[in-house]
Amino acid sequence: MVAGARRPGRATLEPDLEGDCAQPRPAGPSRRGKAAEASVKLGEVSWARQNLTGAELAPGTAETFTALQEKQPRAVKWPLPEDVRAFQPEEAVSLSRNLFADCLKSSPRGSAPGPGGGTFEQLRVLLDEEDALEELLAAAQSLARADLPAEVAEAYMQARLTALRKPTSGVRGIATGTSLRRLVARTLARQFGPEVEAACAPYQFALSTRAGTDCVGHVVRSLTDARATATLLRIDGVGAYDYVSRAAMLGKLRQLPRANAMLPFVRLSYGQASLYAWLDDEGQQHWVTQGEGGEQGDPLMPMLFSLGVHDALARVQAQLRDGEYLFAYLDDVYAVTEPERTRPVYDLLAEALSDVAGIRLNEGKTRTWNRGGTSPPSMESLGEDVWSPAGVNVLGTPVGTDAFVEKLVAERLADEQRLWDAIPEVPDLQCAWQLLLQCAGPRANHLLRTLLASQSASYACRHDEGMWRVLNRLLGDLPGSTEALGAAW
Repeated sequence: MVAGARRPGRATLEPDLEGDCAQPRPAGPSRRGKAAEASVKLGEVSWARQNLTGAELAPGTAETFTALQEKQPRAVKWPLPEDVRAFQPEEAVSLSRNLFADCLKSSPRGSAPGPGGGTFEQLRVLLDEEDALEELLAAAQSLARADLPAEVAEAYMQARLTALRKPTSGVRGIATGTSLRRLVARTLARQFGPEVEAACAPYQFALSTRAGTDCVGHVVRSLTDARATATLLRIDGVGAYDYVSRAAMLGKLRQLPRANAMLPFVRLSYGQASLYAWLDDEGQQHWVTQGEGGEQGDPLMPMLFSLGVHDALARVQAQLRDGEYLFAYLDDVYAVTEPERTRPVYDLLAEALSDVAGIRLNEGKTRTWNRGGTSPPSMESLGEDVWSPAGVNVLGTPVGTDAFVEKLVAERLADEQRLWDAIPEVPDLQCAWQLLLQCAGPRANHLLRTLLASQSASYACRHDEGMWRVLNRLLGDLPGSTEALGAAW
């Protein structure tokens, strides 16, 4: 596709490329602090934190465009079965008015506009007029049912791609759809979430399960504490979100008795190869094609991904022995086995995830550990780092030796330090205080909930000291000490 050209025959909501779709790129700390201040004043403190410490935009160069193209599977590898492609529910989906209004009220302020430049703020004003809200709900209902002209549906289902730098190397593409599409997807995710979660039980902890990351960390540690030979296996998929089979996701959705009413809407996004618009530094538009997988910014993708891998996990579970366990948090999958069973279970997972969901495992990121120090046999071929004698990071919870816990705690504190260092860049004192109170403080909660008390005491003190230093930078040197502040903090 020629840069700057529109795809022939596609309806579009794109504005002038020099307008509101051409997003300004960060220009240093002062702009970063001002952007965070603006988000806090909108009541979006989490967005403010992302403005301060989130991933940077990748440069709008030819190299970035090439990286985005290479990251996505361009061709449709597994065509949708005919029963999925032609499926129409017995009863068309009916959006819950209360959930729809609630999703609109709680939609993030200041979020990036999708194609066309429309924002949630523009839609939110319709909440003030009953008739206007009913008209918006009727339009959303038509989109949810895919009951509108093809060109109109195609325009509303467009997405704009933003390229972010990954912490290590490479880029990650985040797709931003139109505001109405995102609003419909959020409503459907809440409306059918319980049924999808039940369909993905008992392995998947990433949907509406409360404190799913905490739960997996606690269970895995209790299992490995109980037996010195209980071996933890952690696997990682190669671009799992980008490569998961759309046929697997939509095929599993088709089987659900009520949630399958979402299928006509989901097919608008994933029933064929997707095209995403990306703008370079010159404001020229390029198209990125994706034939499998889903969009990182789609509110429905956690549910769809979980459905897509469920049958693979069920196949492996059926071949596990007594005392062997399987847990998943989206594409993070863990198993607990005896050492001699670790490689067979790994092979089962590799085969099932490839056959069912089209996901290939990243051998080099596989990790194994047990307290007894017994390296599982036949794992060496996957890489020299597969055996991790100190421990394994389980969704942010360190499971391993005290030294391993201390190492992960130090890494967490270094990450928290990035936010502590950035907060004083926010010009407005009250906005900076809100970031310290609502973002920097609660960041300790996950480790404090999942670490043993003997392991968390030092971390809690160092976290409090870091918070105290930032408060001093904001307000000037204050009397007292971290210990004296304990009760008030």
